[in-house]
This record gives sequence, structure tokens and C-alpha cells, in this order.
Amino acid sequence: MKTIHLEPTKTSPQITLDADHGIIEMKGNIISLDTSAIFDPIFNWINKYLNNPKDKTTIKINLEYLNTIGSKYLLILFRKLEGLPKRGNEVTIQWAYDQDDEDTLELIEDYKNLLHINFELIESN
Repeated sequence: MKTIHLEPTKTSPQITLDADHGIIEMKGNIISLDTSAIFDPIFNWINKYLNNPKDKTTIKINLEYLNTIGSKYLLILFRKLEGLPKRGNEVTIQWAYDQDDEDTLELIEDYKNLLHINFELIESN
């Protein structure tokens, strides 16, 4: 599969989808109200990736702002990958967050309670 790299805009994050290394990375902001425009290419890529995933898949999240609809789409993304451990593959979400951002930490805790995926929290300043 071809690696996809999407540059950030004022309303969407930088996105890297790298099947060769099993990495999905999002960095920046999800402000857009047309969140499907951001996530549809990611979902299409993931649907193909799931046919031949790496033994270990790492989802790297470093978002400064995530709107409500974006958080719902992010949950859908995580749910698509949640089945990989049942197939013997490892999935880890590495989430960098500002230690003073209680809203993001609460959101991460919600995801941890909803999902059967390993989370690694990375404090940033």
C-alpha cells in the first residue's frame, strides 16, 4: 500500500498513513464541520490496511483541538482497528496531550473505557 501524507490546513490535521510501518498519525487541529472530508480517506485506507495489517499498528495522536464531531469520527477510526488484537495483531494508541488540558484527558479516559486497545499517554507542555 502507498503511504498517504496529507498536509494540515486551518481546520484539519496533518495526517500520515504508513502501511509499511503500521503507523497512523494525526497532528494539529480538527475544527472542520465537514469532518467526513477528513476521515473518509482515512477510513478507505484503513479498510484496505485491515486486509494485510502489520503485526503492530501504532496510532499517534497529537491534537491541539478536537471538536465534538471529530471526536466521534476518531472513535469510529479506533473501533475499526479494535478487532486486530483478536487476530493476533497488536494495536497501540500513543496520545500526546497537554498536561493542563483536562478536557482532552477526560476524552482519552472515555475512549479507554469504551475500547479494548492499549493506550500510551504522553504528556507534553
